[in-house]
Amino acid sequence: MAEITLDESKLKELLKIAIIEVLQEQKELFSDLLAELIKEIAVENVIKEGEKTEPQENQNFKKYDFSDLSGKLTLQDDPVEIQTRMRDAW
Repeated sequence: MAEITLDESKLKELLKIAIIEVLQEQKELFSDLLAELIKEIAVENVIKEGEKTEPQENQNFKKYDFSDLSGKLTLQDDPVEIQTRMRDAW
């Protein structure tokens, strides 16, 4: 079996050519990958920025009383029977 030897500069040149060919042939895939990477970096930066900010505990939020809007429902039938009727209606 024949042995192939390549010097380091020739190997680097071949790798560069191979990488360039892959990038040229798979432009859309590479573009999508790069866009996703940029989004991930942006999200990471936003999270880090949010962690730096102090919580605002002294905000004066108007608390609303919902008690006038709440009520109480009473069921006439057994809940399981209602569910069975609704299911069987299909």
